[in-house]
Amino acid sequence: MSWPEACAGTLVREDGTTAEGALALRDAPVVVADASSGTTFDTRCIALDVEVPLGVHELTLNVDPYARATVHLMSSRERAFAPAGAHGAFPFSLYTLRSERNLGIATSPTCAPSARCSASAARRTSASTRCTRPIAAIPKPRVPYSPSSRRWLNWLAIAVDEVPEVRAAAAAALLADPPLRAHASRLRAAGLVDIPASQR
Repeated sequence: MSWPEACAGTLVREDGTTAEGALALRDAPVVVADASSGTTFDTRCIALDVEVPLGVHELTLNVDPYARATVHLMSSRERAFAPAGAHGAFPFSLYTLRSERNLGIATSPTCAPSARCSASAARRTSASTRCTRPIAAIPKPRVPYSPSSRRWLNWLAIAVDEVPEVRAAAAAALLADPPLRAHASRLRAAGLVDIPASQR
């Protein structure tokens, strides 16, 4: 099919300057063609001849009379260069660490020994920074990679044995309950982190 329409693009750069470009749809190569529903849908590659400097910009694409959409466009270097004197980072995910004090998911105090361990590894690898994922609340579905909010912390990271109220006899007896201790041992021995089981 010969498309008479053109795709017009307007780029609003991070510094406020703008650039415009257009490409006839018939000149845009087809990447994917899907005719399974009885109607053919084409995915085409649009290349606009505009200068895109480093930064976060806003791109609006318009194909009259069919559709108009605005997206954010990020332009970055092909590779990063460390400034003088800087080195790499040693990352770890807190929820994957194990200790005898948690229910299969590491609590905040685990950061201290893990930091000491990573510091030793960092010295051997010239890394100068240690980093971990934010300890934020985990929504449903309960996986560490789900979107979350920094307004609420993940209560699974609380070290229960350091909460002052746990010193009460009733709370101490609850933590010493054999079924609970056995449940915690199974979670710590599991090969994978079981977030739903840790919340029970």
